[in-house]
Amino acid sequence: LAVILLSTALVVRRRRHTAALTESEDRYRSFFEEAPISLWEHSYAGLSEYLEGFGLDSPDSLRAHLQANPSVLFECMKRIEILDANQASVELFEAASADQLLHQKIRIFRRDSFPAFLEGMVTVASGGERFSHETWAHTLEGKPLNVILSWVVAPGCRDYSRVLVSVLDITAQ
Repeated sequence: LAVILLSTALVVRRRRHTAALTESEDRYRSFFEEAPISLWEHSYAGLSEYLEGFGLDSPDSLRAHLQANPSVLFECMKRIEILDANQASVELFEAASADQLLHQKIRIFRRDSFPAFLEGMVTVASGGERFSHETWAHTLEGKPLNVILSWVVAPGCRDYSRVLVSVLDITAQ
């Protein structure tokens, strides 16, 4: 009888824990989805590995290399994986859906955003976990946006596999 009661108690506890975990995940997912600012989840893991392959010994060396080779910056951009984007991103960039945005980074971040992008690459190569820079982006309809692009590496993801990115539109200011 004691074994049955103990087993039942453990099952009930596990179900409560699972329900609480699901509720917490739903709550934080809704924070991401409903935030009034453009939020993205990226993976820079492939980018980080690519930058390590250059074997450059300082941030200044990498900066000089990227400035002298803009095609490398384009290659860096291709190595960023966009995992998700929230509804505010869909609206800001005039997309039909988040899925449409996931494959449009080249249309959104163009040559006029390369200086900020270059500094972001230097931050990644230096092991930095936070970045913020004013730059330009474009809607899918081609409208230019003056934005502050910021990112932070998610806790426990030093390999840059999860990076939270925000895009704040300051065009009207």
